[in-house]
Order: sequence, then C-alpha cells, then structure tokens
Amino acid sequence: MKRLIIITALFISFVSFAQQRDRSFDAFWPSFRAAVLAFDVQALDQLVSYPLTVKGTMDSDPVKKINRDKIIATLKIYFSKYAMIDDADLTETNLGQIKRYVNLPQSIYKHFSQADVVISVGDLDFKKIGGKWRLSIIYISSID
Repeated sequence: MKRLIIITALFISFVSFAQQRDRSFDAFWPSFRAAVLAFDVQALDQLVSYPLTVKGTMDSDPVKKINRDKIIATLKIYFSKYAMIDDADLTETNLGQIKRYVNLPQSIYKHFSQADVVISVGDLDFKKIGGKWRLSIIYISSID
C-alpha cells in the first residue's frame, strides 16, 4: 500500500511538471508573428539565431546553415510553402498558419527537456538562447 501511494505521488508530480511551460514564449510570439506578417526584415533579424539551421522534411535531406545574407530569401520560400497540418481538410501556406495562430494553443508547446527548451510551431523550432527566444530551426522540403 505504501509503495502504491509513493508511485501515485510520483506520477502526479511527473504529470504536473510535464504540463508546465515557459510562459515567456507567450510574450515572444506576438513580436515574431507581427514581424513575419509585416515582413519586417530588421525585426526578423533580431529574432533569428544565426546561423539558422534548415533541415529537410526527410531524415536523408541535407542540413544547411543559413547566414544573414540568405535569411530573407529562405523565409520567403518557407512562408510560401504549404504547411503540414494534421487536419487533412485544411490546406494553407506556412504564412497562413502564422496568421491563424494569433494565440497559440497549449498543444503547440513541446518541451524536449527542461534545460534545453525548444518550442515547435508548425515547422519552426524556437530555442531560448541567452534568456531570449530565437528561431533556431526551419524544416522545409527545399530551399533551392
């Protein structure tokens, strides 16, 4: 009985810990979204971790590192592509997805570890670097 109580308490603690998230992303998201929708190059430049990692949608795709000189072209390509969406009846571009996500639902938040917090929004991975959120990885089928 004592063992069952301990296991139950540990399970409840684990579930509670797993549901926590870094609320600072809630403050970051509107800035990122506004910069994208206005295609504010200067603002976007401040919200990206350089070099930006661009990964393909397949494991066998090459990984590329994008510097400031190619970021605008890369983002234009990314935002023009169709988003990978669970609902098969909904088709929209990645830009359309950003427009739709005024407020991010809880299901968007994915923590890979508490020490190295990464939040994924669609095919964009954001990482907290030096206490600030930055776009760190884009998954895109092709940038050529």
